[in-house]
Amino acid sequence: MRVGDLVKFEYVNNHTQYINGKIGLYLGPRPLKREDGQIINNFAVLFLGDKHPTLCDGSMMRWLHVHRGDTEATVKRVES
Repeated sequence: MRVGDLVKFEYVNNHTQYINGKIGLYLGPRPLKREDGQIINNFAVLFLGDKHPTLCDGSMMRWLHVHRGDTEATVKRVES
C-alpha cells in the first residue's frame, strides 16, 4: 500500500461502524512519539466525503485493502 492509494476498510467490528466498508485515500503512516519515548504506530486515511483525515491505530492495517473496484462510480455517488 502506498500513499495516495484508494483504500477500503473491511468489516472490523461493531464498535467501528463509522469506518466499516468505507472507502478513502491512504495518507500514510502517522507515528506518534510519547513523552516517555514510546512510538505509537498510526496511519491516516481521508475517507470520501470527509473534510478531515481519520487517524487509525497501526493494528487496523490488517482490515485495510487497496480498493480495485469501480472507483469512478464510487466517486460520482459521493459527489452527488
